[in-house]
Amino acid sequence: MTHEILSAMKDNKSEVTIGDDSFVISQKAGWVITCNPGYAGRTVLPKKLMDETNHLKFTLPNRQDIVSIMMGTEGVEQAEKIAPMLCGLFMDCE
Repeated sequence: MTHEILSAMKDNKSEVTIGDDSFVISQKAGWVITCNPGYAGRTVLPKKLMDETNHLKFTLPNRQDIVSIMMGTEGVEQAEKIAPMLCGLFMDCE
């Protein structure tokens, strides 16, 4: 199914048929496929699909920055001071 959709998008088609159903395709649409390394339930993508896609590497974001920003958006004035302590608590709980 994925191959049919990607092929239709590559060929600038406005519609794709899969089985008995037809779907409208927007050329502005995009696909994101994540392959979480080390995840026990991970399924390896077929080589053909891997060859047809662009690859981007992502890094693990800094938890302390995420916690600080989330707290700051909620109005916590000392978010930057509290974030390291909260992250330490999270790591201890893991």
